[in-house]
Amino acid sequence: MLYRLKTGCQWKMLPKDFGIPWKTVYNWHENFARRGTWERIQHALAEQVRVADGRDPQPSLLIIDSQTVKSAESAGETGYDGGKKTKGIKRHTLVDSLGLVFAVAVTAACVSDADGAVLVLQMAAVNNPRLSVVLADQGYHRKQLYDYLAATQAGYRVVIVSKEAVAGRFVPQRKRWLVERYFSWLRASRLLAREYEGRSIISRSNIHMRSVMLTINMRLRLQAQSSQGCAA
Repeated sequence: MLYRLKTGCQWKMLPKDFGIPWKTVYNWHENFARRGTWERIQHALAEQVRVADGRDPQPSLLIIDSQTVKSAESAGETGYDGGKKTKGIKRHTLVDSLGLVFAVAVTAACVSDADGAVLVLQMAAVNNPRLSVVLADQGYHRKQLYDYLAATQAGYRVVIVSKEAVAGRFVPQRKRWLVERYFSWLRASRLLAREYEGRSIISRSNIHMRSVMLTINMRLRLQAQSSQGCAA
């Protein structure tokens, strides 16, 4: 599964020296997607990393943004993002202050950021009473999102972070750059650089699979730093 995620190859092109028929790997991949296996692994690992970093397992602050990705002809439900002038899908994502993913939704690119936010906020708010602030950009300053927060009596608030006007150079927005970094990490996997899947449930599973590997790497870095600190 991870080999295909990294290389973006077709299922039938999985190396035969793995010793496992491609159809077997495909069936397990489908099974994991239906059961949300990678998503559960990601949440468990993210909580461990937060604890190892001296934080509460559940975040009180999350950062939201979306990424529009071009789709291949084989892709399923797609749409046109007028803002990005791109036909494809949109990944609505919530990450914490470490850049760890806590919710992902995949929709057609024509779905607005505010409507996509409702999907991921519903996921993130479940079993997380600590959530108090969600940072967002101007694209989320929409009536339908505020109506949703009011209707559900959400115990958190959405804070719009405006870009700093500095001529001639790029200025990363405080904390919001973490979600942008995450999107760049997704594109490092060839399968996620474009949208090839025919179903959003498979797309979400692929994203969480990639997130698991990123979270494991962060956990290993924290362990290495802790070992160096003890040695010193």
